[in-house]
Amino acid sequence: MESTFSTTLLITNRLHVSLTDGHAEIQTGHTLGFIPEVIHNGTTVKMRVISRDAKHGSSGRVVYKAKIHNDETTIWFDFKCDDKLKNTARIVSPHPDLFDAKITPFSESDHPLYVEYVVGPAGLI
Repeated sequence: MESTFSTTLLITNRLHVSLTDGHAEIQTGHTLGFIPEVIHNGTTVKMRVISRDAKHGSSGRVVYKAKIHNDETTIWFDFKCDDKLKNTARIVSPHPDLFDAKITPFSESDHPLYVEYVVGPAGLI
């Protein structure tokens, strides 16, 4: 049975290139369905991480690579939803200057967590 501490992630790719080599690094919970290996430019994908219970919640990251202006970078879409009433979501990359990113505002106490990530060309988001 699905817990209220599950996470739904939407990732929109507005870059001029595809996000590739997609995979999940789940710390707590498990994926429902699959993690797409590629998110083509101009598309949005939906992923779900289901928690076993409130104590464990759902947390981890979905990881993609992108080649932007001949530089390859990794982008981590991190999330956490648990019983501590402090949901988190962030986008991490060793080269954040290559793109812009935003996360649609969400409540730190909403359960389940519903988070929308958008990545796009630098200066255009």
